[in-house]
Amino acid sequence: MPYYTKDENGRLVEQARARVLCKPAKEIGVLFAYHHTRGPTNANFASFASSNPDSAVVPIRLSSGLVNFGYSRLKPNGFLRWLVGSNDRLYWRNLDAVYYEYYRERSENCKRWLLAEWDLFCNTDLEKFFGAFWDKPFVSTNITGPGWCWFDEVCNMPLEAQCFAAGCAPLAGTLISDECLEKIVLGSWWADRSVFCELRIATLARMSGFELSQHLFGGIGCEKRPEIKGPGLWHPIKT
Repeated sequence: MPYYTKDENGRLVEQARARVLCKPAKEIGVLFAYHHTRGPTNANFASFASSNPDSAVVPIRLSSGLVNFGYSRLKPNGFLRWLVGSNDRLYWRNLDAVYYEYYRERSENCKRWLLAEWDLFCNTDLEKFFGAFWDKPFVSTNITGPGWCWFDEVCNMPLEAQCFAAGCAPLAGTLISDECLEKIVLGSWWADRSVFCELRIATLARMSGFELSQHLFGGIGCEKRPEIKGPGLWHPIKT
């Protein structure tokens, strides 16, 4: 499916940078991707704004067919229509590409970005929560290497990317500096290849020369609902 040529991608990133530089930069932007308003979605979304009132919390709505992102400036291309259409597996595998599309069309100016999803709950001040990791370029609860289940897709990446292969799991709760995210998006012109999102985004960060940091959040996982015991980030909160 069509995505972007390297030149098209670079032009859109440069235009976005020029558009936001005149605005005062917020310390953090929260990119909240969701595809329905059932269950805890609204409460999870509201939790970021209430715990971090000075942040920019951006809803990115994903729905079938019409590709209604809930972010008026997004102009989804053919690849993203394919991504969030009738095949839910494509959306799940390629969520990073949706964040990249937002970044090309953004109007928010932020120093760093938190990748959030509908089942991520926040009841903490994010700067205090990340502490010494706040100014790191790329922070995940788990940085992975060979032996991780998605590493069998390294062969689908461009040859020049394969020696930088790394993963971050889960994607929810990943903290990325604006400088790092811009370089990731600049390098993401091959995002229509069959590569799992958590493998692709960490590899792109390493390719761009950034350190990947692991911060053991405790409340963030993939399979079980965590018991909320205090301030933090909590995933997956689906009920």
